[in-house]
Amino acid sequence: MLLSGFSGLVSSCAGFHIDGTPIIERTALSAGSVSETGYYTDEDGDWIHDASKMESGLRTFYQKTGVQPYVYILPNGSSADLVAFAESNYDKLFSDEGHFLLVFCDDGEGGFDCGFTMGDEVTPIMDDAAIDVLAGNLDKYYRNPSISEEEIFSKAFADTGETIMAKDTYFAGSLMCIAIVLVPALVYVGVRVFRARREQEERDHKLQEEILRTPLEKFGDEEVEELAKKYASDAPQAATPAATPAAVPVAPVPVSAAASAAASVADEFDQGAATSPAMPARGDTSPDAHE
Repeated sequence: MLLSGFSGLVSSCAGFHIDGTPIIERTALSAGSVSETGYYTDEDGDWIHDASKMESGLRTFYQKTGVQPYVYILPNGSSADLVAFAESNYDKLFSDEGHFLLVFCDDGEGGFDCGFTMGDEVTPIMDDAAIDVLAGNLDKYYRNPSISEEEIFSKAFADTGETIMAKDTYFAGSLMCIAIVLVPALVYVGVRVFRARREQEERDHKLQEEILRTPLEKFGDEEVEELAKKYASDAPQAATPAATPAAVPVAPVPVSAAASAAASVADEFDQGAATSPAMPARGDTSPDAHE
């Protein structure tokens, strides 16, 4: 929302004056384009009582634009075609193409009507946007009861000249407009980033405090048990050692019986040796030795 409002406001500042009128490059008429004349005619007879006050703002417009304005005031309530009247009287009043003729008529009912025409050289300056500015200023000052009749025209033309020829200050005004919009936007973004970072730091700090306050046995009991079971099932099983045969108990033999048995074996050995046939001596090969 912030990024769409900003772009719209910058666009507005870039394309319009502060009062809403479009920015248009206008160049004042060169000196010598106008044969200066009077500045007004009051056919009604009851509108202009102070000529200097009336002409002051019209001269300001002339200085700003190079266009000389002329106000022709018809009697109140006149039913004349104001545009036709202006066109038919331009050449009667001026001998150049640098005048702007405004025909004014009060309708007697709290309002007014206007018609206008202009010389060919004036058209690039008094375009539709400039006419709108002049019309708005006339209406604003006409409805201001605190000013005189002369000031209605004087202020309306002076303000119009300032507005439509204000290109010299446009660049600085645009920079100021952009700064007015951009600085708060940057401050807003900076505050948001700072707050987000601080909130994240607070969350991290709280999480660390919770971790430090939590007993170790509460961390992942089920996970630890499952992991222990896994490693126990995956470990290699040790070979079962072969059973050692049990020793057969041997009854002790009495010493006297063992001695008797040994003596009996010795006797038998001696008797066997006595009865055994004599072995022939080594090298005795007589036949009698083998009989």
